[in-house]
Amino acid sequence: INEHCSELEQASQMLSVDGSQSDEPIPDAVMNVIGHIVHANQSLQSKLDQAESRLKEQAVEIEAHISRSLTDALTGLPNRRDFNVRLEERMSTWQRRREVFSLLMLDVDHFKKLNDTFGHLAGDKVLSALGTALRGAVRREDAVARYGGEEFAVLLPNTSLEQATLVAQ
Repeated sequence: INEHCSELEQASQMLSVDGSQSDEPIPDAVMNVIGHIVHANQSLQSKLDQAESRLKEQAVEIEAHISRSLTDALTGLPNRRDFNVRLEERMSTWQRRREVFSLLMLDVDHFKKLNDTFGHLAGDKVLSALGTALRGAVRREDAVARYGGEEFAVLLPNTSLEQATLVAQ
């Protein structure tokens, strides 16, 4: 912008006609100045287009980083950070409208023993399979997340305790 303003200032100075400065006819001088301004505007537009393109690329990168920061890489499920946001939203809805919801917390029993006996790769496969199974066992509006190591959480909107018990079983 500063460069563009400087070029416009130069163009303005070129127009200030003082008989001793130029032997060029006034229409030619005006045309030269207009050409200079057009060139300056085209240059600025090109730079703005490049900057806009870079901003769009950065927005895509930021979105990808945000997505990765909210997703558990192993299971593909939302992680604890994302789940906590959803839980806060659900709590807020309950406080405003008393809209019922249930929360299931799951923990894989004897997971350390599984890892110790069969290795971490086997444990990872179990967690990944469990994440897939949980996602497939709930409704679209329910939120499943990997809450911690071998802990999972399921948020069940509009679900009573009795209904949540059936889902858990």
